[in-house]
Amino acid sequence: MIATQRSVDWQPLRDAFVSRPTRPTYAELATEFCVAQGTIGVCAAEEGWTTLRAQYLESQLKAADASSVLLEAIKIDRTLIRAVSDLVLVSLMRVKHEVERLTDEKAPSTNVEVLNTASFAAANFTRALKDCGVVGLPKGMADNGKEDNGRWNPGMLNQINIQLTGLAAATDKAAKELEKTVSAKVGPAAETPEQKQ
Repeated sequence: MIATQRSVDWQPLRDAFVSRPTRPTYAELATEFCVAQGTIGVCAAEEGWTTLRAQYLESQLKAADASSVLLEAIKIDRTLIRAVSDLVLVSLMRVKHEVERLTDEKAPSTNVEVLNTASFAAANFTRALKDCGVVGLPKGMADNGKEDNGRWNPGMLNQINIQLTGLAAATDKAAKELEKTVSAKVGPAAETPEQKQ
């Protein structure tokens, strides 16, 4: 039997969403607590569970060392991040292909329109990647590691730099593997005149 919104003890659901190491989906919470997924979504939106989770992660960052919190943050929405990254990579490859197809034989207005559309698409992809936390820090964690005077704690910065160096190397390797996978699925991008020479 699925509970109605008024008869639900929301505290355990909220706690599960906010404080579990891996953020559960509404579907997982619905199954576990026998509450309709839509009802959970409405309550989560009304109470700001995502903000509560960001605040919880902030408190964990202040209480723990940077490396453990960064590693945990990376694991949190891996499936979503992977899906968004794949979508953006495939889309960017297609946009790149359209830009590479521009020729002097086409009307200048057509070339300008394609370039303008490609620029807007790239800007939108960049915003989407940032909003999803694929690049940059999530908005809720922007002030983590700062002292009361608003400046970054030097020890925390050092730990973050060490972690980011390792993550950059791992990301570079993963990006190369992903590019091979995407190329296999989409096909190679058209060669530019410079590449043909």
